[in-house]
Amino acid sequence: MVACAELEVSENAQSSNNELLQELSITGKDFIFDGETRSAVTIGDGGASFTWDEDDVIGIFPDKGDQVSFAMDEGAGTQTATFSGGGWALKSSAKYAAYYPHVYDNRDLTAIPVSYVGQAQNGNANTDHIGAYDFMAAGVSTPENGAVAFDMQHLGALVQLTITVPEPSALTKVVLSSSTEFTETGTIDLTADTPAITAVTQSNTLEIALNNVTTTEANEKVIVYFMMAPVDLTDSELTATIYFDDETTSNASLIGKKIDAGNAYRLIAEVNLLRNYIDEYDVNRGPGVEIDGVVWAPVNCGYHETDYKYGKLYQWGRRYGQGYNGFFYGGALGQTYSDISSPTIVSGPVSLSIYQSESNSDKFYKSDYVSVNPQNDALWNSGTESTPVKTEYDPCPKGWRVPTYSEMNNLISNYSSWTTNEGQHGYWFSGSKAYSTSVSRVFFPASGNIRGYDAYADSRDGSGSYWSSRPDKKYAYLLYFLDTNVLICSDNYQASGLSIRCVQE
Repeated sequence: MVACAELEVSENAQSSNNELLQELSITGKDFIFDGETRSAVTIGDGGASFTWDEDDVIGIFPDKGDQVSFAMDEGAGTQTATFSGGGWALKSSAKYAAYYPHVYDNRDLTAIPVSYVGQAQNGNANTDHIGAYDFMAAGVSTPENGAVAFDMQHLGALVQLTITVPEPSALTKVVLSSSTEFTETGTIDLTADTPAITAVTQSNTLEIALNNVTTTEANEKVIVYFMMAPVDLTDSELTATIYFDDETTSNASLIGKKIDAGNAYRLIAEVNLLRNYIDEYDVNRGPGVEIDGVVWAPVNCGYHETDYKYGKLYQWGRRYGQGYNGFFYGGALGQTYSDISSPTIVSGPVSLSIYQSESNSDKFYKSDYVSVNPQNDALWNSGTESTPVKTEYDPCPKGWRVPTYSEMNNLISNYSSWTTNEGQHGYWFSGSKAYSTSVSRVFFPASGNIRGYDAYADSRDGSGSYWSSRPDKKYAYLLYFLDTNVLICSDNYQASGLSIRCVQE
């Protein structure tokens, strides 16, 4: 690993009349991976070999007075280098402390600034960015025989995060989240017996931006390097959130360790296909549930925890949904339920441009059979049933789409009894596996019968109707269920308004 910094060097100060030091050498140590985690994936032999770069600049403070900037003289590419102060030289009668990277306008040897904010890696497994965050210091040293030899200590730790990505992807950043706070900014006191980083600001997240980091094959490894201040993550809930260029994310749980200064650590992240569901409100609802190779969203399309607890209702082939307004299941006349907003009822059918206009998103087009004139059967799937292709009219968030009929039909092969989950009635579905709480399953709430083509809605909390992307003449196929264990994939008029449970693209 090469430390590098392009920093201004001061050459305007005057030397004293005291005896001048003829030599200044500074040594930086290697980072060694903790012994229990060594593997074939290393930087050098089991760690990171530190070498000085020809552009490096060291800041040196005397026990009294301002700092001196010392630039590389000899030793680039080695662990021990000599540095020159230009017009300066060091007095043999003084004591000195050194730090790196150099901060030109720093004047306080008790508060050398530290910041881990803004780390950005350019390319897979690249370490060029590390030097600016490899904060080092050597405590007060007394000259001997006309020379000072600083033994620089790394005050932070080097972390290597290996991410196995299941499919070709472009990664844009990694965010570590922990129940224990990371140091964002801090200071170093060079007068301390053992200089260390003292936190000034802390956060539960640590971000590393990624540029030009892509994979081209399945299960390819991405290696991310970053620096961090010492912290004990042994008992912490540690998660890596990986961001992709299609604005989707994926979480990976990590095993936390005690991070000590001067050491290198290896963390392993296995990214699965369960990308997070980030809804229309830009809220991360977490990963989906994989059942028989299909990943189902954790909530209904349009879901909001207070405004649309069952999601919205969508006319077939339409991007925009509306809130429910209708009768509870089994309720007497007048016992109604309404989401935060109900649709304005407008006569249809209408043209596609009107149907899909955002300015008309609050309108429900009351019509016999279909809502779009002329009828268009490829609004949600421009591909085939076996190889679906999401269209611009699909209401699901980026990275997700309306399920096909076959995906829906396979899902309902096994299911629970009529039950309650988080205050909502409905069914758990487990696909090809016999239902139990120990298999992968997904809950569909009874979001209502349908909003019929006549705009009437009923049976919320007593039945559920969910669209697929498959049309048939004036109809479209859907999942329909009641509290009496009647589960069928049937069809209904495309003009009706139903729920949607998205699947991952």
